[in-house]
Amino acid sequence: LAALCGVGGGIIMVPAFVAFLGVSQKTATATSMAVIVPTAIAATARHVWNDFVDWEVVALTATSATLVSFFAADYLKKLGNETLTRLFAVVILIVGLKMLAFPDSNRDPAPASESSPSSVAPVAKLTASSPERHKAGSVAARYLVPLVIGTASGLLAALCGVGGGIIMVPAFVAFLGVSQ
Repeated sequence: LAALCGVGGGIIMVPAFVAFLGVSQKTATATSMAVIVPTAIAATARHVWNDFVDWEVVALTATSATLVSFFAADYLKKLGNETLTRLFAVVILIVGLKMLAFPDSNRDPAPASESSPSSVAPVAKLTASSPERHKAGSVAARYLVPLVIGTASGLLAALCGVGGGIIMVPAFVAFLGVSQ
């Protein structure tokens, strides 16, 4: 799911660690974050190879997400497992309802062949000059929106173990106008 949809870390692992391994919500969140690192590196390497990465958005979003998640992770100690579980459930519910009500209509073209990475249909590079980028000339779309998305996802990553794909992917589609 991480490679295909940008989700899978927190949304799959956190509930599974709690339900099947019997660990606390705090431990599940922290463990999920540790597992996400090698998974994200592997999927990112392939997405870079396929030329799907918008490096300007990466720089802005990663900066704010990293700073916020670093400081918010200490707040995790102050919250109870029950509060974290409820927060996690609310986040998943809100995002799930949004995705059901407003499915992504910006689909990438289907790959020419599923068998080889070199046969993937080309996708427009998402640069500031790309017509695919929502309001490319707008300062908010180019700089402020990725910073806000990063802040929200960093906070949720630190507290719930989710935020990357479940927050960033829908937000990039909705607010930056890029394809899924």
